Amino acid sequence: MINKRNSLEEYFEELISSFLSLQRLVLFFLLLLFLFSFYLYHLTIIPVFADEAIYIRWAQLIKNVATLRFVPLQDGKQPLFMWLLVGLLKLKQDPLFSGRFLSVLFGLASAFVLSLLFNHLLTPKGKFRFSNFIMAFLFLPLLPFAFFFSRLALVDMALSFFFSLGVYLFLLYWQYPRLDLVIISAFVVGLAWLTKSPGMFLFLISLFWLVVKILRTKNLKIIGHFLAFVVVVELTYGILRLSPNYHMIAMRNKDYLFPLSKFLHTPLDPFLPHLKDTFWFYWFYFTPVGLLYLISGFLIFLKSGYLKIDRFLISLSFTLVPFLFSLVFAKVFTARYLLYFSLPLTFFIFFLFQQLRKKLLWIFFVSLLLFSLGYDLSLAIKPTRSLLPTEEYRGYLTDWTAGWGIKESAKFFANQAKNNKIVVGTEGYFGTLPDGLWIYLDGTPNLTIIGGPVPVKEIPSSLLNSAKAGNLTYLVANKSRFLIPPTVAQNRLKLIRSYPKPPDPLTGISDSLNIWRVQP
Repeated sequence: MINKRNSLEEYFEELISSFLSLQRLVLFFLLLLFLFSFYLYHLTIIPVFADEAIYIRWAQLIKNVATLRFVPLQDGKQPLFMWLLVGLLKLKQDPLFSGRFLSVLFGLASAFVLSLLFNHLLTPKGKFRFSNFIMAFLFLPLLPFAFFFSRLALVDMALSFFFSLGVYLFLLYWQYPRLDLVIISAFVVGLAWLTKSPGMFLFLISLFWLVVKILRTKNLKIIGHFLAFVVVVELTYGILRLSPNYHMIAMRNKDYLFPLSKFLHTPLDPFLPHLKDTFWFYWFYFTPVGLLYLISGFLIFLKSGYLKIDRFLISLSFTLVPFLFSLVFAKVFTARYLLYFSLPLTFFIFFLFQQLRKKLLWIFFVSLLLFSLGYDLSLAIKPTRSLLPTEEYRGYLTDWTAGWGIKESAKFFANQAKNNKIVVGTEGYFGTLPDGLWIYLDGTPNLTIIGGPVPVKEIPSSLLNSAKAGNLTYLVANKSRFLIPPTVAQNRLKLIRSYPKPPDPLTGISDSLNIWRVQP
């Protein structure tokens, strides 16, 4: 397993030359075209999700007013994804499609980088194998974990890409310690941190291994690399210090994490509940077959002795450290928060494939592809019949966070605003409403959208005054969050539109998005 190359240049020359044949190039581009087309198929079939609406709206505000480029920091969120989305929004497409298209690009790029990483880790003598690369680049994007979250306009797939690229570059640096490589690696780490706070793990674990390398080699040159790494990361991430709301990142991070005192008091809570949730997340998003292969590959890997090799131990630390941290300290625990360190875990599936004879390899590989494609097609054609975990199903498809009827409501209001001045009140100040409406109504004349408290217990005075002034005035809310007494609603509100949502998977009760006309 010793790599016999003498330089980084030779490594990349060999990698590039592996692609430089007409047959291989055609195969790669056909595969890429298939994956790209499959990812774009029914891309907006799932309605806008709450966080998608927020991110897209922030990107619109940045596009409209350049001085608002740091607006995500008002909620303690890093803005890189929104900055990148601005360019796509200028193409005047469906804003939800544009946001999800950006995630598709990150999803395929992440699969490409992980395929290179797996080759680097497992190919004997470091020789690049095109067949292994193609196999990894096929099964990675088709895993439901990658497929589902690559089709949502969320920052998590962008984080996954930068995280995977950061690990890959750091492993190259470990083998070829050069200043230019450590600077590029540091820049990618900074971009990961600019995308989402867990990018900090990439920074801290890289620092740890740089210290280990310094202690091992006692080479002053490595100390210089360490300093360069820290400076470049801090300069990249330090862009956020230009915003007066920089402190909000640390404040909001506390909302997602339990303090150390809780771990010391109850070390198995939330560890055990989160571990159970992780199993069910992986059961669906890796498929039962993929999870079985992953566990089997992990056990075989532990017995193989590969952990004695630096690059395997280093790559494992980049996944297990954030994994364990999340199990112990995370308050909010959903599948997408596990994405950035879960996709690299598919290395163990790839490792298992490498241990099999050719006939068994194809049986295992095809079975995983068939299971994955079955799950993917259910998500792309009929997501309401998919086997998503219950809480995930609720969040994306049935709860108030699922924006069924948002696009249709926006179209209705846009038509009304052509000849009238209209005012729309919504439940909530932030999220699916009103941001879900704003992303479709950005720049619409004669239109004002006013957020309101949740749940809706009374008609806001601003809407009553608007109706009294002669404006067309509406109230938009989910039925489950509409608590205005029937006597008041009958006198002052008229239901004119209702968009039902799929039934809850446990209760069987269906919510709906409703539009009421406020009577003058």
